[in-house]
Amino acid sequence: MTNKEVVFGFFKAIDNKDFTTAAKLLGPNHQMHSSMSPVPMNTEQHLGMTKTFNDAFSNEEHEFVEILEIGNKVVGRGTWHGTHTGTFNGIPASGKTVHLTFIQIFEIENDALKNQWVEIDGMSLMMQIGALPMPASE
Repeated sequence: MTNKEVVFGFFKAIDNKDFTTAAKLLGPNHQMHSSMSPVPMNTEQHLGMTKTFNDAFSNEEHEFVEILEIGNKVVGRGTWHGTHTGTFNGIPASGKTVHLTFIQIFEIENDALKNQWVEIDGMSLMMQIGALPMPASE
């Protein structure tokens, strides 16, 4: 399996709510470093956070716009979208469809994601579901 296939396989599993396959694609010492968490998350924490999103947003999907592979690292840029149909962090479903851009870096070891660095705009998500006001327009 190529490194890109590991990354695509992980996101396909997440989008299909196949957490058994997703867990297999995370290495035994997996760490996810995210702008949404002050400390790295291990496999269990990462999957827990992912399930929180899956429970709150239906028909969610990751779409990669660009993906680069350098040695054992893969860099992906894309969009995540879903519809806010469940409670998210105490915020009731808004029914709104949200779109978030992301940039992620993956370090692959033995056909699994060893390290993952994620940059996503959480503030934009909160504005899109109505938890924070949108910026004033001129």
